Amino acid sequence: MFGNIEFIIPTSVRTASPVLIPFGLVGLCRWGIYVFRLVFWAFYRPVYPKKFKDGSSANIYKASDVTIVVPTIDNGEEFIQAAKIWMKNKPFEIIIVTSDEMKDDLKKMTDRIDASLFRVLSVKVPNKRAQMVEGAKNVTTSMIAFSDDDAIWTENFLEWMLAPFDDDRMGGTGSRQEMMPVNRHPTFWEVIADFRLTMRMIEASSSTFLDGGIACLSGRTAVYRTEIVQDPNFQEAFINEKWLGKYRLHSGDDKFLTRWIVKHGWKMRFQNHKECNLWTTFKDNRLFVKQVLRWTRNTWRSDFRSIFVDRVVWYRYPYVALNMIDKFMNPLPIFFTFFVICFNLFAGNSSVMYTLVPIVSWIFLSRIFRMIPHLAIKPHHIVYIPALVGFQYLFPFLKLYALCTLHITDWGSRQSADIETEQINEDDTAVNIQPLQDIFKDDQIERNSSACGEGEAEEVHNGESEKPQQRRYAILVGWVILACWALCLSFLGIAIYQAIIDEHIQLTLVATNRAISSVARATGGGVHDRLYNKTFFTYAGDGMEPTVMEYDHGQNRFTVGPIGVGTTIPDFHNYPKIIMDDTGHLIATWTDHPLSLYIAKSEQPHSAAGKWTTFKVNDDKPTYQCILKTSKGHLYIFYRRNRVTDLTGKFCEEERICD
Repeated sequence: MFGNIEFIIPTSVRTASPVLIPFGLVGLCRWGIYVFRLVFWAFYRPVYPKKFKDGSSANIYKASDVTIVVPTIDNGEEFIQAAKIWMKNKPFEIIIVTSDEMKDDLKKMTDRIDASLFRVLSVKVPNKRAQMVEGAKNVTTSMIAFSDDDAIWTENFLEWMLAPFDDDRMGGTGSRQEMMPVNRHPTFWEVIADFRLTMRMIEASSSTFLDGGIACLSGRTAVYRTEIVQDPNFQEAFINEKWLGKYRLHSGDDKFLTRWIVKHGWKMRFQNHKECNLWTTFKDNRLFVKQVLRWTRNTWRSDFRSIFVDRVVWYRYPYVALNMIDKFMNPLPIFFTFFVICFNLFAGNSSVMYTLVPIVSWIFLSRIFRMIPHLAIKPHHIVYIPALVGFQYLFPFLKLYALCTLHITDWGSRQSADIETEQINEDDTAVNIQPLQDIFKDDQIERNSSACGEGEAEEVHNGESEKPQQRRYAILVGWVILACWALCLSFLGIAIYQAIIDEHIQLTLVATNRAISSVARATGGGVHDRLYNKTFFTYAGDGMEPTVMEYDHGQNRFTVGPIGVGTTIPDFHNYPKIIMDDTGHLIATWTDHPLSLYIAKSEQPHSAAGKWTTFKVNDDKPTYQCILKTSKGHLYIFYRRNRVTDLTGKFCEEERICD
């Protein structure tokens, strides 16, 4: 009673499928990488400090074994705030390296804070790499911590950063980071920076768990063994690094240090914990774009060297190497998206809406889901989602511009650090920071603590921590479930949209006082040609003769017909049918009820135009004929012989009707 049912999919949806399918596959690959990172981020744990039962440190290195080196060209309020928290970490010494012009001012400032702890050195011209080397030469402790002048630490920061150095091959450690707004409320640019930090913390945690590596030990603050940075070979290469042998590099110092550690067999470790957190400021205006350009250029140059020149990272930290390749490739899906959108807009494709709406919807929704780890901690940033989505999809073009301008090696956002002969402009570098007592209130620190790989450990004794709480696993499972649920709903919504939006059913009057069927019997009066985007259908004409018409969906009009393809006696039971064979020719069948069975074949494939060839199949008194095509392309006609006591079915094979 029931046969196979084929859903009629709108033509515009079918024409959009070749675009949506590869786009969907690219999206699934990108999401697969992201979920992969999330899973291993959840399994990540930092190295916890060892403590004796009396609470004293049991690690080999203490904060007193560390000298903090701060290259700076600023003496603003943020420097004073950072200095106070450095002192709370109880290092051996804090060396400030500045320019000759700034030395006296900084010396007076540090003397007011603690003359015994600070030492101020200077170089002739402000250059961060030169300042770092000058500071390293004067370090006498076994550990050195390079820090930016606006890096605000937690009070136990050094204790956590030193914990991995019990391994004698550990060369450097990096920490968790978080954006600190310049003013009371963050600007759009600062929220973008905070979101980027969240993604970076997830990536660094997952790579640390998988192979122990990290793409970059951030220059905002990192701790190294002093012997590494006091190596004359290191200092020579560090100071004189050039791109393509002629463009001297001013920024990218942290990338160089990371590559040196990898290349010379040292280990590294990323410490992602709320007790090892630093807050840092970003440009709160359009200068942030220049910062991003600088970071992006450094990434292009350094990762290219790591992957194709040094090549050590491939066997020491293979997952880090794959992440670098992923960064090379990740603009391509965005460019593909824009290409598809522009092509459909300018090509006048009838499936524009079915292509654009799903893609744009996916772009928006996928970015929202990627922001969940960030929004789970800072839900008030949700108001920035539209702008964040826009920036994320414009970033690949910024990245392409950075690739084309790798010869630009200055800082961009710090004018006095770019041109060696230029006078320092304090207004260019000074920012207003919240008062220290406001930033470090207990409840404020707890509120500002991000969840990027946070290990919820309690007090640690003898290097053993309590069993990690299950909260992070529950959060991860929740995110995965939410993402899967939302994706399913998204695809369902897209499918529904494709089926009904902008694909209105239009009724066109073809003939009056005529019908394909006058009784409740199965009839098949039409066939759709997907290749040529046409529909062919047949009906009984004025004299009940089989009539064919052709509708072109691309032109949205009838292009051929009505054409009579045969003759018959007038009878309402003739029931013409039509089908397409594997060569594209149209095959029409009918009866002159109840005498003979006829079949007609079109002259041209995929067209109803031209002269049709008519065959008489038999005079077996056929009625209610039905033509079918098998999966092998064979055509069969079934009919009822017009005898009350004999309902035996007859059939005719393709070879007979298509000679």
